Amino acid sequence: FRDGLDWLGPKGDRSQGFVVEAGSLGFSVAVFSVCACVTLLLLAVRRWLFGGELGGPAGPKWASAVVLVFLWVLYISLSA
Repeated sequence: FRDGLDWLGPKGDRSQGFVVEAGSLGFSVAVFSVCACVTLLLLAVRRWLFGGELGGPAGPKWASAVVLVFLWVLYISLSA
């Protein structure tokens, strides 16, 4: 099993813990929470308007996809 983890780097590197500074983690969690709330709101609106989260007319379907990709890019760019 350990031989399959060679892509992680030298064995000495695996003994070190993953360190995240507290300030950056809190900001990242806040950004994630806002993006998650917007996503849930979008899904709720789609369910109310179209009777489900998937499918529906092509225009709103593509608009939802663009909003969700934008939220993903926003999260990645602000959390990096």
